[in-house]
Amino acid sequence: MGFKARLAGFGLTFHDDKTRLIEFGRLAALSRQRRGERRLETFAFLGVTHYCGVTRDGRFVVKHMTEGKRLTRN
Repeated sequence: MGFKARLAGFGLTFHDDKTRLIEFGRLAALSRQRRGERRLETFAFLGVTHYCGVTRDGRFVVKHMTEGKRLTRN
């Protein structure tokens, strides 16, 4: 069963303009580094931007940052 079919079971659908696959995670960071490409893409979900980072001792970690427009209220 595909993910779209699973979401349809709950009455949910993808928005084709907003949905995309990105290269993300520890192995993706290593492969991009080997290819000489810049840092990985980020993605925003529920008002938080998720991005890849490294701890002080060199381990991979997913970091989170609140989106700027979510910090202010009108």
